[in-house]
Amino acid sequence: MKKRVIYGLLILLPLPGLSQTLRETVEMALASNPALFAARSAAESAEASRISTIRAALPELSLKSSASVISETAEIDLARMTGLPLGSVSLGAKENYTTSLNLSYVLFSGFARQAGIKFSEKKRALARIELSRQEKETALQTAAAYRTAQLLQLKINSLQAAVERADLQLGKVRALIKTGMALGIDSLSLTLGRLTYQQQLINAESGLETARQQLSALTGGSVTVERFHADSIPTPADLHSGDSELLRSLDMSREMAVESRRKAAAVYYPRIALQASYNYGKPGVDPITNNWMAYGSAAIGMEWHLFQFGAARKRVEAQQAVERQVDYQLQNAARNLQLQYDIAVRQYKSIRQNLDLLHEALKVAREKFRLISVRAGQGMVSATEFNDANLELTQAELAVGEQQIRLLKQINEIDYISGSPLGTWHFN
Repeated sequence: MKKRVIYGLLILLPLPGLSQTLRETVEMALASNPALFAARSAAESAEASRISTIRAALPELSLKSSASVISETAEIDLARMTGLPLGSVSLGAKENYTTSLNLSYVLFSGFARQAGIKFSEKKRALARIELSRQEKETALQTAAAYRTAQLLQLKINSLQAAVERADLQLGKVRALIKTGMALGIDSLSLTLGRLTYQQQLINAESGLETARQQLSALTGGSVTVERFHADSIPTPADLHSGDSELLRSLDMSREMAVESRRKAAAVYYPRIALQASYNYGKPGVDPITNNWMAYGSAAIGMEWHLFQFGAARKRVEAQQAVERQVDYQLQNAARNLQLQYDIAVRQYKSIRQNLDLLHEALKVAREKFRLISVRAGQGMVSATEFNDANLELTQAELAVGEQQIRLLKQINEIDYISGSPLGTWHFN
């Protein structure tokens, strides 16, 4: 019974060295990449700033307290005024103590308040767009590094297969040398060919380690890349220019410039504010009695900047220029986006057409190597011919694999350019 329980627990535990799919690797990167943490923090900051701007427009309640001492106060000399021995009366108190509860509210600010709130909302939207762009950028980088690692694995497998074919033929040649049906130089030629493949293997293994380190930096963990399998090639995504983060961010920047212009133009209007307070202090409003007392006050005020030597007008003109600037940037970005998409799709079609030709070339290389191998086993071809056929087969295998992976990279590039949601990207 204990053995069955232990066996069941082993099944549930993750197996060491188990490979991760591309989609799983991208999810790891999205969950742990520091650049995304920074973008999420910026979005949180923009949201907090938006809430702060909205609440700053609400009535404000504050508590103030003060104490002051003055050396002299104004007095009225009643004896001089009346001719009677009445002395003098102070018109103020040398010691003043005040505690007040104040309520203030801006009734109208020339639409500056509304513009400020809308600006903060646009800023929050811009931060979210930037987060989405950073997520797609991270996903694209992760996919590229993953495919590069798969390509290098494929190259290593092809080179190892080439070495095995060379070793097999080398064994046959050595047997023929003993019977006098082959020359020793054939053995040397095969050995040189084998050493060439081993050199390429060393370079490929070094590149694979670099790709793994790149994936580790992107995901924050260790990634075991699964072996590449040639599945059906997906159709590239259509262009959704309205979902492009670049165009959306520029459009949002223009809307922010509009709100900034409205805020700058608010100076053309009067600013009206309401204030009310409840006070408790000594002497309060009665310096003659000079006792602690409670009293209230209410006021409405207006401030209107009538002349500033054209400073306000220039601020508005500056924001209008920013709006025009972003409009031109939007037009240019839309044209470039369409151009990039067309180029990417054209490259996709070219790669796919070349892939069909490379498949045909691989069939020919395999058949040629098969015929050469049969004749080499009979001692009827030279080692040079065998090396050439082995090299051609290896190169044909690598060309097909490289073109297949390049095609998948191109599809992810189109996913990125097209503005497609990250959940619809082709990671299979």
